[in-house]
Amino acid sequence: MGAPEAYVREVRSELGLHPTWFPTDPVALGDFGRMRGGRLIREGNLEDLGISFTPRVHARGSGFRKSKGVTMALQGGARGESDLVDASAGIELVLVREHAWVMVCKDDQLCEIDDLFDVKNAILAARRTQSGQWDDAFVVVTALRRVRALTVIIARSAGARAMAVAEGSVAEPTDILLSADLRLTHSASDMLVIREASRETTPLYDVRRIRRGIFRDGLVPMNAGGTEDWGLPLVTDARELAGEAGEPVDWPPSRQEPEGRG
Repeated sequence: MGAPEAYVREVRSELGLHPTWFPTDPVALGDFGRMRGGRLIREGNLEDLGISFTPRVHARGSGFRKSKGVTMALQGGARGESDLVDASAGIELVLVREHAWVMVCKDDQLCEIDDLFDVKNAILAARRTQSGQWDDAFVVVTALRRVRALTVIIARSAGARAMAVAEGSVAEPTDILLSADLRLTHSASDMLVIREASRETTPLYDVRRIRRGIFRDGLVPMNAGGTEDWGLPLVTDARELAGEAGEPVDWPPSRQEPEGRG
């Protein structure tokens, strides 16, 4: 089953990365393959071609909450005096359109390939010397975001409703969706629910592909439709990695941090 294009496009627009379909699908830095139906069809890893790379692991965050086309109503009135939410009162979610979605997670961590310029050159070399090992349609996973708990809900039809209830108190209503004892009442025909509360998963990743040019080659970011995305930098040569005054800049560029962190 392919991922809905609208969902893939909106998640990438909101979070700067592609959603993994499903978040439990294995994906690692350096994986390469083809994009089909919003999913990465893995063919191998750069290490299989003898290409090494340096990962950069960012500090772990507290998590994020994002949604599109979803209304949420806290049941049982306002917050208590402690400003915490009574999870047992629950929240009602209304997914007002098809492919509306909500994604909540905790303890997120961004990992990126740090030496993209060297990796680009190594891929070009492998393309020349290892005939049949590299297809120009391949994309490479250059960044991913891991989380320690995750709930994703995607509407199959407009007007889908769900009631989420848990025990204890939480800081925000959407945190109910991350509760280990979550009870979610919904129709499986109306929405897809993906939950992972007990192990680390990778719900978001980024891919680039080699673009051959007349004067220079590059690693081009790809958008949700599988075409080149010129909203992110093109990695071509070392000069692309320097500022106006020739000073080194932070590379890869810092990705936008999701809003709504807890």
